[in-house]
Amino acid sequence: MRAGRVREAEADGRLSFEFKRRHSPWTALLWSLTPLVEALTELDELAAAEAELAAAGPRADPQPDAFAAPLLLQARARLRLAQHRPADAHADLLTAAGRWRDLGVLHVGWASWRVDAAEALVALGDPAGARRLAEEHLALAGRLGIAGPAGAGLRALARTAGRGERIPLLERAVARLAGSPAQLEHVRALVDLGAALRRANRREDARGRLRHALDLAERGGMHLLARRARDELQAAGARPRRAALSGPASLTAAEHRVATLAAHGHTNREIAEQLYVTRRTVETHLTHAFQKLDITTRAELGARLEVAPPALAVP
Repeated sequence: MRAGRVREAEADGRLSFEFKRRHSPWTALLWSLTPLVEALTELDELAAAEAELAAAGPRADPQPDAFAAPLLLQARARLRLAQHRPADAHADLLTAAGRWRDLGVLHVGWASWRVDAAEALVALGDPAGARRLAEEHLALAGRLGIAGPAGAGLRALARTAGRGERIPLLERAVARLAGSPAQLEHVRALVDLGAALRRANRREDARGRLRHALDLAERGGMHLLARRARDELQAAGARPRRAALSGPASLTAAEHRVATLAAHGHTNREIAEQLYVTRRTVETHLTHAFQKLDITTRAELGARLEVAPPALAVP
């Protein structure tokens, strides 16, 4: 997820979740449900993320002493923000904050709740409260020296800032994140910077940043951010390309998951068993993937998806 490889995150998260839902205690299930909800949210499949939370039932509201519980609350809050439900997001984040305090966790790579709480508070009309949280997050991130939390803190602070301060903060965030492993956060900062430049009437600068963000978002399956970048580009007077209708970027998460497994040499039966679906479902997804990738054989999948070919068996 943090690397911005959202399709792959969804595939791994779903496989783990489906297995653990049948065989593992609920505390183990949380470690699979959290990245699955995060991935589906970033894929802009909000109804699917909600459905997975519903499928988990009462286990989606776990006991306070579970270490993964506040992680799930943070993931659910990001879903609520994407659903334009800031009050519900803020409630989840306050609960997560309390659980992190009870567990004695200060590391903002884990306890990242302040960043999203700042966004929720801005939406709820409390920029002063949002700024306080953003500054707290930045102070904690400064102890770590890790790009992801630092960039996220700068982005959160920029949401609370006036026009004169917002663009320099976001430029710092983008520069801090550009060469780091935290590419999901990098694209978030790029989109925010493009939006801020557009609002400052620096439309040419905005279009350059937003086109870069859109390219990175589409390549990684960050559809939620891609949609926002596309909307901002249109507002900046550009004509962004439509969402891909062919090629790897056009694959749904399910199609990409099945095609990737096929590219690694798995048979339809093996894929069906791994993903807990029918062979007919696998065949349908592969048919759609072949059409979108403009190929006719499984041997071509690896090159089109840019995955390594299966290793040859050694006699």
